[in-house]
Parts: sequence; structure tokens; C-alpha cells
Amino acid sequence: LHYPLRRQRQMCIRDRSNGYVNVTSTSSGVKTVFVYDVVGKQVINTTISSNKLNVSKLTSGVYIMKISQNGILSTKKLVIK
Repeated sequence: LHYPLRRQRQMCIRDRSNGYVNVTSTSSGVKTVFVYDVVGKQVINTTISSNKLNVSKLTSGVYIMKISQNGILSTKKLVIK
């Protein structure tokens, strides 16, 4: 797959009370989210239409989250405490 180098602003905030990460962006619509652990193993591969990603099954640690929306790919660091 080819993704353009353009970027849109996306932000991820973990809500500690319910095990979800809020994934927001400047555009609306479906987002495809991939989460990888530090050794590169894919631990989440899902599509979300809301801004909430369930991360309750992830253990504490650092993860890489890739978010694809409207042909644009954004990479973020995700820290679970």
C-alpha cells in the first residue's frame, strides 16, 4: 500500500478509568488502527468509527500506534501505565 506523505493532525489520549484511548483527528470518518509492541508484533488491528479504541487488554508498556484515515497514515507512541 502507498500512503501519501501528507499528514493530518491526530491525537491520542488514554482514559485511565475505562481502558480506552481517544483517537481524534481534524476530519471525521472511519479510522483503521494498528498497534505494535516494542518487538514489532501486531497486537491490535481494528477499524473504529467512533473516537474510542479499546486498549484494556494491553499490558503496561510502550506501543507504536499507526492510524490510517482517508489515505493518510499517522504514527504515534502509546504508553500504557
